Amino acid sequence: MSQTIITSRLREPYVAVTCAHCKATLEYLPPPKPTSYLIQCSQCSKTFSPPGSSNPTSTSTPPKPNPTTKKSGSRRIGTDERPLETEFYDVLGISPQATSGEIKSAYRRLALKMHPDKNPDDPTAEDKFKTLARAYNTLSDPALRKKYNEFGKQQDIEEGFVDPEAVFSTLFGGERFQDIIGTISLGQEMKTALQKESEEEEIEGSNETQLVSKSTPSVSPPKPISKSTKANLTAEQKAKKAELAQKESAERARVRELRVSHLAEVLTKKLYLYTEQADQEVDEQIINSVRMIWTIEKEMLAEESFGPELLRTVGQVYVAKSKRYLSATTSGGWGGVGLVGGWIHSAKSTAHVFSETVGAVRAAYDVKAVFDEIAKAEAEGGTGMTEERKKELEEEAARKGLRALFKGAKLEVESVIREVCDRILEDPGLSREQARKRAVALEILGSVYETAQNKNGEDPLGLESGYVKVDKKKPTSTTTTSTPKA
Repeated sequence: MSQTIITSRLREPYVAVTCAHCKATLEYLPPPKPTSYLIQCSQCSKTFSPPGSSNPTSTSTPPKPNPTTKKSGSRRIGTDERPLETEFYDVLGISPQATSGEIKSAYRRLALKMHPDKNPDDPTAEDKFKTLARAYNTLSDPALRKKYNEFGKQQDIEEGFVDPEAVFSTLFGGERFQDIIGTISLGQEMKTALQKESEEEEIEGSNETQLVSKSTPSVSPPKPISKSTKANLTAEQKAKKAELAQKESAERARVRELRVSHLAEVLTKKLYLYTEQADQEVDEQIINSVRMIWTIEKEMLAEESFGPELLRTVGQVYVAKSKRYLSATTSGGWGGVGLVGGWIHSAKSTAHVFSETVGAVRAAYDVKAVFDEIAKAEAEGGTGMTEERKKELEEEAARKGLRALFKGAKLEVESVIREVCDRILEDPGLSREQARKRAVALEILGSVYETAQNKNGEDPLGLESGYVKVDKKKPTSTTTTSTPKA
């Protein structure tokens, strides 16, 4: 039986590239000597300047700039699926969805080709090689790649944009609080919301441009396109949006579970200082010993940003959960007096949660009230408001905004810590006696954290000094925080 013979060819160093017009994935054989050149797309037939070519011109219809290569005017934060810019990807000739293996392979191929020693006649060879190395170093590191996808190579410094996730992680607690409260998810949720908003604004802006360009020329400027004229979502788009929302919800639940499990494990080990040494449920000698150790820890944690506020928040939950468990498991277990005691502490806890939620909402409205007054004055051309008054209101907005952020973070922290406490106190592997001893240790730790104080009477949230009045005709009101009851 005869076999088919297929003619081969010598392997040549083809370079992968994405068309700047139709986004088709292409490959081409670069010229043997460094020179300026253009690529003609085999799909749309348009020409474009590939990465590494210094010729920005085209012999055909001038190519439109790749909207993803540079930062969009409307988008301020990108995603892994839709990076804010793709310059580094273009330098390597890969797509934003390229795997780590594809990134490494592309770099090796281009590094051999673009090395300055192999291009002595190209005065820009060294700069090109440095750009290639920078692109590879960024995209080969998962953390740097994620940051690049979100903020571009200049990140957010030039535009004054701040990463919400970074703000929450550094502003409230820092690294030392990671094993106590974990990573506050509000920062990530704010970032996700900004990413969605940026994408929607970009899509809407694109739709508006198309509609305006198709409309009949008019002397007057085009009217803003209302929401009713925006393209309605198709059934497929709605299904995709619902699927995405479901995935995001599942991911949040997964991250929450990992966070609670880790914090419960760390807290259990911390409580071993008491539970593994105490001979009985209440051992005064061991209590004094662990209280001293945990006091030293408290003083270190109090040095962190908003450390005292977070310590008091966590400590109050520890104490409340401990008292509830000890009351519920006293005199007849979960019945009789124990049931009544547990119910009372549970009711107090519920009232505290409601009070804190209302406080968070009020804090948000406080911020809105100040911004509304500033916006009203600006709409009136600044009449009736001095620069001093405007500065006063801006400082007020910043202070109230920070307080509102902390209120939101505090609600989340309390929710997580309550779940952590339930996890360690209701461990099915513990006997009632062991669980009660753990509850005693939890109350000791909580009572230590509750005593955390700000240095030199500092009041970063303005809870003691009150706020600048929005209306000078009204008397100044002082806002204080309520101490949650157990």
